[in-house]
Amino acid sequence: DLSAAKDAEFTTFLMAGLIRNYLALLSDHEPTALSGEHRAIKGWITNGFAKRLKRPTREYFGFGLNVAWFWPAINLDMVNGRIGEARRKLEVVEDGFRAFLNTDGSIKDRTTRGNRALWYQYTSIGEVVMTFEMMRAVEMPVDQELETRLHAAVDLFLRANDDYSVIHPWAQQRHQASYDGKNQDWERFSWPDKDFAGSWLHVYPYRYPDHPNTQRLSQKVRWYSRSARMDTDYGFGAGCLYNLAGGRAPG
Repeated sequence: DLSAAKDAEFTTFLMAGLIRNYLALLSDHEPTALSGEHRAIKGWITNGFAKRLKRPTREYFGFGLNVAWFWPAINLDMVNGRIGEARRKLEVVEDGFRAFLNTDGSIKDRTTRGNRALWYQYTSIGEVVMTFEMMRAVEMPVDQELETRLHAAVDLFLRANDDYSVIHPWAQQRHQASYDGKNQDWERFSWPDKDFAGSWLHVYPYRYPDHPNTQRLSQKVRWYSRSARMDTDYGFGAGCLYNLAGGRAPG
């Protein structure tokens, strides 16, 4: 990236994903034999990474960069037993979703991103779906109105994926972007196999198996798609676990 600040941010959220991967999947691996390694890693997470991590704030809420740095902070709260703090941060994110998720399925400052509007719609849906999973993990109910708006956002994504003109009313606003009036910078046939922000393609069907969107997704996204097993944005591909839980993968 031409901006050094962007390079630093990108590196930071990649590290946040690696830490999420470790905390979720590796932190209890061979706890006795690898006790020294685990102690060193957790010490670095707590005393190194956590102290350098950007602090999420209500004033600067937005999509991108792990929901404006809320995800890493919430993960650290959860792993350190600060469940009340995690819930408080998730409440802030929930309020932000109410302001950013529109009833027509569009997403503020994302669906309006010109030639990359479809990409930003896709990644933002991923942030919503996986945040809902964090809420469920700390026993927070997911607001039904927000779920309705999520369904509208997924519907808009699917329709726009089939016909780019669907997204034109928002893309033409060119928010921090350029737009040629007809195209999208989007690999129409390979998005189920992207290794970035695709976990939602598998988590969403697990949570909403009877929704019409799920039927449409199932025609495009296979359980063995790359998006199920790799997700750079989240840290690991959550799709394999959810597909297995939902009976989509072979036993």
